[in-house]
Amino acid sequence: MEIKKVGEIQYIEVDEAVVKRNRTRVFVDDEIVALSCKNCGGIFLLENFYNNKRGVVGKHNICIKCDNKKVDKHQKQNPEMALAKYHNYRARKNGNRGELTGDSVSMMFERAKKLVDGKEALVCQVSGEVLDFPVLGHIIAVNKRGGHSAPSNMIVISQKVNTLQGDENLWRFLLTEKGLEIANKETVKETLEMIADSKNMSPKEYLMTQLEFKEIVAFSEHYLGGIKIIRLD
Repeated sequence: MEIKKVGEIQYIEVDEAVVKRNRTRVFVDDEIVALSCKNCGGIFLLENFYNNKRGVVGKHNICIKCDNKKVDKHQKQNPEMALAKYHNYRARKNGNRGELTGDSVSMMFERAKKLVDGKEALVCQVSGEVLDFPVLGHIIAVNKRGGHSAPSNMIVISQKVNTLQGDENLWRFLLTEKGLEIANKETVKETLEMIADSKNMSPKEYLMTQLEFKEIVAFSEHYLGGIKIIRLD
């Protein structure tokens, strides 16, 4: 099949074009080579449709361009749901659980809000800085065992914190030079208490599931007001 062009117009020579169920099906050598888009009405080669096992010749009923516009519109109208789907997909791809919903993402943003200069603002739950472009970050990285996309393993952070943390456990990262430099002690303490409470644990009980003993001691001394832990033999 040869695609020909006259000016800006592309065309192909066909044997037959049949309208069935309000869609045009274009045939060459008894095979469907093009379909009309149910949304915009344009006729496109099959490569311009996403695959869909239930569709005509295994193709979706609207063209890729219309499909993408539909997705973009949905994401703009439902940003929380779009974020939930994205992070759930990443978790499941790595063998972890994806438990986020649009409502739980909204709740995560709400718990990251604080009064700053008399106005409510969204702040990074590590650095305490006001955010223009917040990021949902994992405490245990999504590509690690236990890196579930769930409110108990995610917080609102800045892109800078997210980049610096990489795939390191958040609490371990906060003991590194870069972590100590960017973290706000009071904000980290509040975040730790919030996550621990969501698991019905005290901060130290929760840290014992995340860090080695020496790390817990160092973390407690730096972020939890100088409280020390002594290991008993």
